[in-house]
Amino acid sequence: MSTRPVGTPAPSALGATIGTAEIEDAAVTAAKLANTAVTPGSYTYSAITVDQQGRLTAAANGSAPQPLDTDLTAIAALVSAANKVPYATGAGTWALADFSAAGRAIVDDADATAQRVTLGLVIGTNVQAWDADLDTLAGKTIPSGGTLADTDSAQTFSSKTLTAPIANDIRSVSRVTGTNTLAPTVAATGNGSTGSVSLGTNSSDFAGTVIMSAAGTGIAALGTITVTFSTGTAYGANPPVVIVTLRNGTGTWNARASLIVNSEVTTSFVVNWDNNAVALSSGSAYRMHYIVVGR
Repeated sequence: MSTRPVGTPAPSALGATIGTAEIEDAAVTAAKLANTAVTPGSYTYSAITVDQQGRLTAAANGSAPQPLDTDLTAIAALVSAANKVPYATGAGTWALADFSAAGRAIVDDADATAQRVTLGLVIGTNVQAWDADLDTLAGKTIPSGGTLADTDSAQTFSSKTLTAPIANDIRSVSRVTGTNTLAPTVAATGNGSTGSVSLGTNSSDFAGTVIMSAAGTGIAALGTITVTFSTGTAYGANPPVVIVTLRNGTGTWNARASLIVNSEVTTSFVVNWDNNAVALSSGSAYRMHYIVVGR
């Protein structure tokens, strides 16, 4: 039969919780406690596990917390939004900037070559490659009025003035648009008292077509066509070389008809036409093509 000290409460029923007042002094010592799986020692930023009885069942070193930082605090205060990116506006201050899909498409490219593809600026395909000649030309002031940039073997350029007829021939390119300020005047004989003569579309001092219509009295089998250059063309001391050919219109030249240039001067040329003894037909038109070559 067990005894207990006088004044000590009776033990609780079997299986009941024992209060600390029921445990005698020095009844629980370290030597009487079972070891746990926790390794003895000090733990830094520890992560521990405690069971319902308050026993330490696991412990490990934890990760160091993020130190307080003004940049992180400023970034945390920003309100994020689509297509925005934070950027520093000063020491410890941040703001949001737009970062569009187009911008991201450039940033994610591996190199400048890929970025040029994204931007549609591929050298040699979308844009002109750099060239020293183009740099030199860009730095030149080209005078107006029949001028051109000239080059030499050293890849340098200078302004060069072109004189007639070459300059005028270049300016006459406007014929392709139907605009021609260098058109000659024409006259004809042998095509009748009321016959007419005119220039074909886009004819100029340098090339074109003469259309000669026969009408009225005095229609002949031979005659002349005179082409007088406009005031915009001057051939200096050397008359041009003129080449002429027959072309049928509403009227047909005789099979043995001919054209002969019998006069070439610096301001005009004259062609003798011969329909081989057959007079032109009244109401019909006959055509002559010409090319003028300066020399």
